[in-house]
Amino acid sequence: MNLNRATAKKPKRDPLRPRRAPEPEAPEAEPSGIDRERDVMTLREAAEYLNCHTSTLYRMVNQGSIPGFRLGGGWRFRRTDLDEWIASLTVVPSAKAMESKPALEKAKPQGAEG
Repeated sequence: MNLNRATAKKPKRDPLRPRRAPEPEAPEAEPSGIDRERDVMTLREAAEYLNCHTSTLYRMVNQGSIPGFRLGGGWRFRRTDLDEWIASLTVVPSAKAMESKPALEKAKPQGAEG
């Protein structure tokens, strides 16, 4: 009996036995790699969520202009905090600004329609 694996022959596969089907691929949560269900994000994930560079987000969180917290050696961001922060920055035109818009259109010179 030969116990040496290097010289031992592999048993041949039975040609009548079907091969095992490959494992189905797991569907990706997001093409960009962000899991939309996760509430706490890393700096890189938050930068991708906000569509900005990581250095921009790092600068903003160090200045205290965006909500975040430190965990270990890195920054973490809650999705709900970021959504509230975005909502607080959203500018809604006032009624006065909407009233002045037609006045600007009247000031256009004749024949300058566009």
